[in-house]
Amino acid sequence: MCAVVALVAATRGAAIAAQQNTGRAAGRVAGRVHDPDSLAWRAMGPLMEQAIVDGDPAAAGEFALAIRFKAGGVIQPHWHPNETRVTVIRGDVWVGFGDQADTAHMKTISAGGFAVVPAEAHHYEGARTDALIIITGAGPLKTTMVNAGHPHP
Repeated sequence: MCAVVALVAATRGAAIAAQQNTGRAAGRVAGRVHDPDSLAWRAMGPLMEQAIVDGDPAAAGEFALAIRFKAGGVIQPHWHPNETRVTVIRGDVWVGFGDQADTAHMKTISAGGFAVVPAEAHHYEGARTDALIIITGAGPLKTTMVNAGHPHP
């Protein structure tokens, strides 16, 4: 969810076009199917990596991003101007709200779970176990770190 803007910009272009323009047959556009192993993964900080699943998070329109966490990976407090939605695909993910990452106040979301993060809500995420999440929303996705001392992952 966090700090994807700079990394997203680097992954735009041909990869997005290839994902979005496949499957044209007999004048119809087929749906798009994505497997985590076929995505272009990029490091986004310690114990985390991300990939664009669909759309272009840096542009207007719907997008989907995947984030893979190693156990213990944490995205420090940040916020986005638009609502985002988080679906946990595998593992256990912590989500908390506030200006400090505080594991005592995080809620665990397990595989199949879902969270809605309101626009401008200060929040943070972490992984209790190795985990995969999908973040969806309306772009452009912009991320602002709550504490300027925390780097954008």
